[in-house]
Amino acid sequence: MSLSKWIASSEVKVEQNGVQRAKKIIRKGSRTFSPSKNIAAIDFGTKNCSLAYITENDTTNIMKTGVPKLPLNGTFLRVPTAILFNPEGHVLAFGHDARRLFGNLLDIEYSQYLYFEEIKMNLNHEQEISREMQVCASNGKQCYLVDVIAQILKHLKLTFIEDHLQPSGHSFQASDFDWVITVPAIWRAKGKQIMREAGYKAGLCSKETCGRLKVTSAQPLAPPQESSPEKLLLALEPESASLYCHQMLRRGLVAPHCEAPRKKTLGSTYLIVDIGGGTVDVSSHKIVSVKVYPVVEELHQPVGNYCGGTRVNQEFLSFLEKLTGDSELSLYVKTTDPEMNAMNKCELDEIVNVSFEEQKQTFGRLDESSQRDTVIRLPPSFLEIYREAIIDNLALSEDLKEQVTLERRSLRISASQMKVFFTPVVKGIITLLSEHLRRLLEAVQVIYLVGGFGGCPYLYMRIKETFSGQCQIIVPPNPELAVVEGAALFHFNPSFIQARRADATYGKSVIRPFDNFIHDARRKLTDSNGRALCENLFQTIIEIGEVINPDYVYLCTSVPVSSDQMNVHIEIFSSLENAREIWYTDGDDSGGAVKIGELMVDLPPCADNGQKREVEFTFDFSHTEIKVVGFEKTSRLQVKTVIDFLTSHI
Repeated sequence: MSLSKWIASSEVKVEQNGVQRAKKIIRKGSRTFSPSKNIAAIDFGTKNCSLAYITENDTTNIMKTGVPKLPLNGTFLRVPTAILFNPEGHVLAFGHDARRLFGNLLDIEYSQYLYFEEIKMNLNHEQEISREMQVCASNGKQCYLVDVIAQILKHLKLTFIEDHLQPSGHSFQASDFDWVITVPAIWRAKGKQIMREAGYKAGLCSKETCGRLKVTSAQPLAPPQESSPEKLLLALEPESASLYCHQMLRRGLVAPHCEAPRKKTLGSTYLIVDIGGGTVDVSSHKIVSVKVYPVVEELHQPVGNYCGGTRVNQEFLSFLEKLTGDSELSLYVKTTDPEMNAMNKCELDEIVNVSFEEQKQTFGRLDESSQRDTVIRLPPSFLEIYREAIIDNLALSEDLKEQVTLERRSLRISASQMKVFFTPVVKGIITLLSEHLRRLLEAVQVIYLVGGFGGCPYLYMRIKETFSGQCQIIVPPNPELAVVEGAALFHFNPSFIQARRADATYGKSVIRPFDNFIHDARRKLTDSNGRALCENLFQTIIEIGEVINPDYVYLCTSVPVSSDQMNVHIEIFSSLENAREIWYTDGDDSGGAVKIGELMVDLPPCADNGQKREVEFTFDFSHTEIKVVGFEKTSRLQVKTVIDFLTSHI
């Protein structure tokens, strides 16, 4: 039985609808912190990565010139989230260089080297995430996902400090910076904690703990310890992009294919739609005051889906399977020769994620009448296997013949067929925006499109066709860099978001005296004193959509039953439903409540005077991560509290 079963909860507020929930109390002390004068922000995207930074000498120039970015692979400001390790587990290359070197490996080397790309997609399914979550390399070997992410962050850190700053005469160390990592707004606690722990391992805050990359073992991973956790901030991607859009608006700048913006005023409302490779994040903001940057409040909790640009690539890949008549392209990448499979997977990646990706990003730049065919180069190894099959399938299908032409070294695709690849994604994004706009109680003046895929001209055109009658559609310049620039600015403007909305209903599992009129008999138990109790009750802490006032925290009080109990584990649950008068943390009547983590508390020794020990916890939801502080009620001594969302037994 979990130790949380032996905790009795008190100090609850009963609302008019009968819901028992934690008390909201005024925060003691200041919420704000003093950021370093040096900031480094990493946009860790599904398809691409980038790093922006602000040093003490840059602060007076960023309003005019923008935030400096780290050049990667030579002169690129944004490179693929791809990393290649040698057989010993040391980083060999990153970004474009990793793709190029992986493609040039000798046949025998493909089974020895570890190559990873688009690993962030593994964090899209919250309930499957754990600290021991594994990711598969190109050669089939498994590594811990948190370790691969840590290696990427470490490589970016070393490139920034040792290859960029120090050769320029600066004496900076990583510890001289506060670090920001961006995460999707629709992510919840587990994905965020993975990124935080990866940042710790990469040595962003203090000493790094990741050496060479190792394949997974049977041993569970211990959570990394960090002496300076406050030096790492997780920033929500659409909130970061919002700051960038405001900065561009002050300078009157928009993307070339976009109409000129109208001036923002007090009370203006807008959507930030961050469309990356994997996710679509939508945040709705209202300007409540205007300083150097506007101060905004959230109108609704963020919403999103997984209709990012990678979905278009997947549609194209499915089309190739149809065109060749080979499901999963097994003849190409699933042969009996492991080295050949690895080499062909690299070639296939070049087709889909380089050649097609480049065409996808610029599709729609020309007007409808002058839209040209899209030409995708095909490697000789692919054509050697599939040329005859493609010719035969085109001969059998008049529809395919009108849309596709197989040339000597390439595939020519009509504009109308390219639009078909976009259709599921465009539909998913427009449906998401339509439903979100209907939920808002206020009219929206502007929709900003940002992110790596948010700058696609065809996507802009389709969204504008649908919503231009309701609001203006704006794409800022370099929308793919909006998140990383905004993340650096965000750290200097933590009060930019005056109030957020709770993204779920959060609560904890408690035991209360059993009431025959309202409690379920299946959850009745009797303690050693003969008292009838009801277990597994859901006590609401905060409700989905609730306005989070940064001046308040949520108070829970717990009483350990045993006098010699030195620690407790309190189960934390969340649900996407509104709070109920009576609901449980298990069974069919749980209201969709799912256990997401545990709050672990070290208790002080019991006093000799026989006075019962009560521990007060304050839950703070005003940041991008949930924070908990605990105190022994009588002595007011702070107790050690650790909230863990990743332990695999949770």
